[in-house]
Amino acid sequence: MPQKKVDPRQPDAVDVAVGRHVRTRRIARGLSQTQLGNRLGVTFQQVQKYESGANRMSIGRLRKAAAVFGISMSALFEGGDSETELDKRDARARALVNRSHALLADSRAYRLARAFNAIKHEGFRVAVVETVEKIATSVPQKRKRRRRGGKSHAR
Repeated sequence: MPQKKVDPRQPDAVDVAVGRHVRTRRIARGLSQTQLGNRLGVTFQQVQKYESGANRMSIGRLRKAAAVFGISMSALFEGGDSETELDKRDARARALVNRSHALLADSRAYRLARAFNAIKHEGFRVAVVETVEKIATSVPQKRKRRRRGGKSHAR
């Protein structure tokens, strides 16, 4: 069976992981994609592509991004191999890694985590968790409906 050809110019799993780290750092710094793009000398659309892994960042852009975030370049790669290091048969572990990255990349989740971390009283921390869990289980989830043409949209 012939192997599928992979275009070496296309971003790989490491590029996607670096993009996730850039997004997480950008949100942690409170920067918009436009603000980061201005500091890197690119458009916000290019920042979107970097963060999604659609485009890979050059070494020069990685250096600039690390400087903007006040970190070493290697920090943008930390955990970059995590998915390849996981046992390929362990789908649950890979899904957990993906959900964790997605959660950290959501600015609202990050704000919630930062506010929660600021609460030092243990009783209040427990109360916050229980309140959020009650809200999460009592709010009906939106259902996705199939439309003609095969696209699904939440309503």
